[in-house]
Amino acid sequence: MPRSPTLYNVNPPFVPPHHSHNKSVTINHDSVFEMERRFGFYLVFLPLLMLFFLSAVVTIEAGGWVPIKDVEDRHVREVAQYAVSEHGKLKHLQLKLDKVVEGETQVDSGITYRLVLTVEEKGAGTKDYTVVVVEENAKLHLKSFKKVVIKSESSHRAM
Repeated sequence: MPRSPTLYNVNPPFVPPHHSHNKSVTINHDSVFEMERRFGFYLVFLPLLMLFFLSAVVTIEAGGWVPIKDVEDRHVREVAQYAVSEHGKLKHLQLKLDKVVEGETQVDSGITYRLVLTVEEKGAGTKDYTVVVVEENAKLHLKSFKKVVIKSESSHRAM
């Protein structure tokens, strides 16, 4: 059964000196009930929403290495191209990115990319390199560029 609106006649707690004391405020009980219902909803909904976002942040900030699913992604290729270009400038070599073989990322104060690249050096053929690039504040920084060394079984037996 719907509630009939209850009207209250309430004197305001403070009346400025220039106003009459005969003024009153009318409160509709149904609108008070509606406000209490909405407050209850937000009291339950907002903590759940905060918990959801905090769990996402904790997952991202865990700091573990996460494999890159699509190494052909435009941004991953940009990071790889930056690493090849920067290393070529530092070592005075003519290098060309052939492909991104695999990679992984780690989130910390920025995003660290660890990539395995196939790089073509003019006159020397292609070689695989492991590179580490850090992206912070939309700027890339090359941290390492190392040739991948594959140990053969015979070298393990000799040890």
